[in-house]
Amino acid sequence: MSDTHLQRTFDKLRDADRGQTPPFDVMRARALALARSEPVPRRTAPACGFALFATASVVIAVCVAAWIWKSQPTEMARSSPAKRVEQLVAAIDARLAARLAVSDLESPTDFLLTKNKSTTEKISNP
Repeated sequence: MSDTHLQRTFDKLRDADRGQTPPFDVMRARALALARSEPVPRRTAPACGFALFATASVVIAVCVAAWIWKSQPTEMARSSPAKRVEQLVAAIDARLAARLAVSDLESPTDFLLTKNKSTTEKISNP
């Protein structure tokens, strides 16, 4: 393709554009008339958009509130750790009571030897 062919093609396109556009004086007069008339209102968000935003905000707020409400432990769940601790303390006390009394021990490490009495007897009575 030569430059002359491109030039002729663009000339045809420009002529078609000029044929469709009104003369400059007419466009200028129309622009001045519009400028003198009421100012062009700024584009505002439609009421539908605001309603959609408000609805979405309410839905999100309700979901967050429900999630927070469900994540809080119930009264029974709050008291159950305390009950569990009490049960553990009671079990420890029961095990300690089942072991030898403190008066039976002669030294602080004697309780280590009470598990295997046969070994203790062999060591003490050679």
